[in-house]
Amino acid sequence: MSMLALRLAAHANGVSELHARVTRRMWRNGWPGLPESEVPIGSVSNGVHYRSWISLEFDELYERYLGRRWRQEPADRECGSGRSRSRPRSCGASTRSAATG
Repeated sequence: MSMLALRLAAHANGVSELHARVTRRMWRNGWPGLPESEVPIGSVSNGVHYRSWISLEFDELYERYLGRRWRQEPADRECGSGRSRSRPRSCGASTRSAATG
């Protein structure tokens, strides 16, 4: 039944690129003659829109300690790395030094 569903569906997706690769490998025999990379199973990653998942208070807290860039690059390990107790320059903080305030 799974193969019937895969063959009749308009689209088949894995929930990530890795899941799609594994699934193409699993079902490659359903498309004889096609290279594994061309088995018609794609991937869809729905990602998280951070600003809709956190409260206003956390948004303000993150900006205070991580700077503005955390919104565009939330997985950047430089943000919040502990290099500075205030906002690290690498995360969109002010260019003023702590000494000049």
